Amino acid sequence: MTVSGGLGVQGCRGAWQREYPRIKQDPKMGDRVVEGRAVSRTGAFIGGMLLGTVIGTAVGLLVAPRSGRDTRRLLRKSANALPEMAEDMGTTMQDQAERLLAAAQQSLEDTREKLQEAIAVGRDTMRQKQQELEQQALVAATDTEAEV
Repeated sequence: MTVSGGLGVQGCRGAWQREYPRIKQDPKMGDRVVEGRAVSRTGAFIGGMLLGTVIGTAVGLLVAPRSGRDTRRLLRKSANALPEMAEDMGTTMQDQAERLLAAAQQSLEDTREKLQEAIAVGRDTMRQKQQELEQQALVAATDTEAEV
């Protein structure tokens, strides 16, 4: 980022705001980033799928015209499948947590770089203004000496 004649802090702030929209798509992960937080579509889908499975199973058991023996057998099979489902869910959640951590680290790094750029622009602007003021003071001093 370079400073062009007298942009000052206001010009830099406007440029910075244009670079960071409030909501953007992260193409690497298929997640939305809302004000710096990743909102995973995958996590929402998995949560909805599990909730639907639980509700569907409960309604199916209550409405199904089965004998008690068949229902107990079905419940046993479902109970035996729970550890595998829990393991799959744990793995999925761990993967999602790792992706969110990577996204957060990348976001932090990007923000740090932009902040360093903004500081550099501010320093350059300050130096430029300081040189202008020194030149104006030198011209004023030269004019004062010429008048005397």
